[in-house]
Amino acid sequence: MFGIPELDELVFQQLNRQELARCMRVNKKWHEAAVPFLWSDLTYLEQLPRKQRQAFGKLVLEDYLQAQQHRKLKEEGQDMGHPTSPISNLAKYGRCIRLLKAKGLITLLESNNRLQQAQEERPTCYELFLHFLDYCPKAQVSSLHYGYLEYVSPNLLPMVVERVLPRVLDLEIRAAMKVRQLMELLDRCSSNLMSLEIDVELEDSKNEMDDQQEEEIPASKGWTSLTHLKLGEWGDHPGYTMLRRWLLRRCNCVQKIEVCKASIISPRFVKDALTYMPNLKEVVIKGALRGNNAAAILSASRHGWRSVTIEYRSLDKAAKMSLARHFSTLEMLDVSLCGGFTGDELVQVLSSCPHLRTLNDHVADETPIHASTLIDQDPSTGLLKAWACETSLKVLQTKITGIPRPDLKMIGLLDTFLVEEAYEGQGREMQGLVYD
Repeated sequence: MFGIPELDELVFQQLNRQELARCMRVNKKWHEAAVPFLWSDLTYLEQLPRKQRQAFGKLVLEDYLQAQQHRKLKEEGQDMGHPTSPISNLAKYGRCIRLLKAKGLITLLESNNRLQQAQEERPTCYELFLHFLDYCPKAQVSSLHYGYLEYVSPNLLPMVVERVLPRVLDLEIRAAMKVRQLMELLDRCSSNLMSLEIDVELEDSKNEMDDQQEEEIPASKGWTSLTHLKLGEWGDHPGYTMLRRWLLRRCNCVQKIEVCKASIISPRFVKDALTYMPNLKEVVIKGALRGNNAAAILSASRHGWRSVTIEYRSLDKAAKMSLARHFSTLEMLDVSLCGGFTGDELVQVLSSCPHLRTLNDHVADETPIHASTLIDQDPSTGLLKAWACETSLKVLQTKITGIPRPDLKMIGLLDTFLVEEAYEGQGREMQGLVYD
């Protein structure tokens, strides 16, 4: 449109699909400038109306059948003098595609394939998907659930893995497989991988694991873009020991880790995390943990946690002591699903975290914190004690009780958390002190 690619990109990237479509209808020059940006992001395919999804699926299917026909004629030596077919939209604009969603596209192709008339050699949705990728050399796959590929035929699966995994940005592996198979899959991922979730059940027998332990672990390249690692339920399989070190060596850029199973936590895990993941800043702890596992995880950050989310039943004393070591760097703390803090503990957190911005301590089923605990006045001056997070705190979610309500009477009320005013204006006075 402007004759300057950088300026076109700066303008058209700000427009949604409807606005881009209107720009394409202005004239031929505007059409040529805007259409690549309409094709650049195909993650929205699942949201299209049914007729548009069918039209897109038909486009891919017809292009596939045409390509197969040309290939067959070429093999038979009959394509000489064959009239040149018009360039398809896939061939014309596939190079413009930058991002797509594997599951959404495969589902679309599968549903459209069912609507077509029965054919003797009708392609599968995965064959159509691979054909589509041939036209998209620069496209990346926003997310992929490996379990979704279980329905691929065995002769086609290696090709799908080889062609798709290097493009994936967010990979989720939930399946049963052997250690070497998992390593080979992960080894195909490119350095562009940004998020990885592993929740596998290892199938190696004890004899197989003994043989593999004697082998040298293959050298592995790091994922320079991987910032989020989620470790699910691996179980107590001995293959975890070899897999853990192989995996963590590649995660030196990880900033956020989610731990969902107690059995993967060990002193060695913490040591390897400190060694291979020096940039850890965020942690999410889920599931039922054993013993001091929570405390062990909380000690696995070299420079201090900035964000901590704990989602299990209760925080033990050791975990709270480990958490206290990160008060100087903590910016977000969510303990709403683990029983929360007592009043004194909450005050200690607020008084000791100079960078704290968000604190979620609201637990629906637990006893609320009494307002008098938060009103920590200095006995000598009568002034409220200063909290370290006074200037940084933006969000505080907790349940507070003990503030008198002049509009409520205790007679006939069963809620023991409601109190009457001892003198007029006491409730408003206490509420003001809590807000202060």
